[in-house]
This record gives sequence, structure tokens and C-alpha cells, in this order.
Amino acid sequence: RGIHRLTGSWSDSRFADIDAANGEDLTAYNMSEVSMPEGTSFSTVNPNAVVIVTPGHKDADLLTNTANVLTEKSGAYSSKVISYVDGNQVNTSLAIDAADASLGRDVPAGVMGVAVPFAAAVPDGFKAYALNSAYKNGDKTVIQMKQVNTIAAGHPYVLHSVAPARLNIAAPDAKVAFTEAQEQADGVTAKTSFRNQPGATNLYTVDESGAAALYSGNEIGTFRIYFQLPPELAAPQVELQLEGVATVVSFELIPVDGKVYTLDGR
Repeated sequence: RGIHRLTGSWSDSRFADIDAANGEDLTAYNMSEVSMPEGTSFSTVNPNAVVIVTPGHKDADLLTNTANVLTEKSGAYSSKVISYVDGNQVNTSLAIDAADASLGRDVPAGVMGVAVPFAAAVPDGFKAYALNSAYKNGDKTVIQMKQVNTIAAGHPYVLHSVAPARLNIAAPDAKVAFTEAQEQADGVTAKTSFRNQPGATNLYTVDESGAAALYSGNEIGTFRIYFQLPPELAAPQVELQLEGVATVVSFELIPVDGKVYTLDGR
């Protein structure tokens, strides 16, 4: 996604109008050519939007904002705090060195697919799983996930929580980069999504509502993962098995009207 460049003298009302017109789709501003008075503060409709300023803006303490403010030097971007909120679009073109980086998300008990653009430890209260193997068992396909102890940048994971919680994946001295990695096992591919993209036949996702099959017309959101199955593993039912977890997550395949159907029938 592009970067919206602003110039001239700072105006609270003008910036608010520009941001409101762009809405949630705008993911980055370049304000390095904006003259800012001391105490300048702003908010954006998209909480994941980043703002590029000059080192002078920050060194002179003209800005009161701390999160998602970047400075650039010789083509490299850095930030004291990068704080992403799940469910909002993000600029994937900028690599950032962040003193602290995090992704926040409210989740129910159960499983959820997660990908983050920086390496991190598995947060307390959660267990993380990566693709391990897959096989056909009669009329269903089984995808087995192995437990892992760390989260690699850009890789697809399924997280499990025994209770509703605030998921906060955080890391100090983080290298933030939006490279979408993938894992493969026995013909199944687990993929990362850092941008909203359309679903298609034989794609499956895991979110707060449970497990769902994706069809054309559906959308895969930001910071999500999905599984792609080859035709030979297509089945009326797909099961997701997590190492050490007794509960089996099932994808019910109901190809009606291009809609997503979850475990509770929604």
C-alpha cells in the first residue's frame, strides 16, 4: 500500500479531514515535510497507520505521539513503539526496527490462527502450534499440528487458549517485516496473510468463531493464516489436531452461496 505524503504547516482540523476521507484503508503518512508546533498530537482512523517524521521532529519533542511514529535514515526506518491492533489493515512495504513491537487481539477460549511480522515468545496463557503432517482417513482429511516454543516472524501458527483472554504478542528490539512465509507437509500448505485477500476453493481458516471453509467471495484478513489443500486431500470434513490437546477442530465443508460456515453453524 502507498504512503500519503503531507506538506505545509500543521493543522489539527485539516489532518482530521484528510484522515477521515481516507478512513481505514490508509496505512501510512509521511509528515517529514510538515512544520509542527511543540505538543503536536494526532490520532488516525486506522490504529495501525504509521507516521513518518524527521528525527528533528522527535528529538525536539514536538510530537506527543509515541506509538507507530517512524523516523527514516538512509532508507532505514526505526520506531520506539510499534503497536498493531488486530482486524485493521497495515502497511506492508516498510521494514522497521522497533524498540518494542506488539500485536493485540481479544480472543475467546479455543483456537485461532495468528501470524505476526516479528519474532516473539509465545505469550503466557497460550500454546502455539505449527503444521506437522496431514493424511486422508476415509471421508476426512486430518491436519496435525506440533507444539512450538517460539513464534517466527511471518510464519503461520495456530494458538490455543483454555479461557477467553487478551492476546498480546510482544517483543523488544524487534525487526518488523511483512514477509509472508509458508509451511508445507504432505501436500498441505499453511500460509500467512498480512493483507486482506479473497478466499478460494480448498482454502481453510481458523478464527475466533472456530474453523471454517473458505470459498470465492470470502475474505482472509490481516494477521491471519489459512490452509491450502490439494485436490487429492479434499474431503467432506477436515480435522485439525493439536499436539497434546484432546479437542479436535473440524472444518465442515458446505459449499453453498460462497459463504463461510463455522462450527456453530453461522
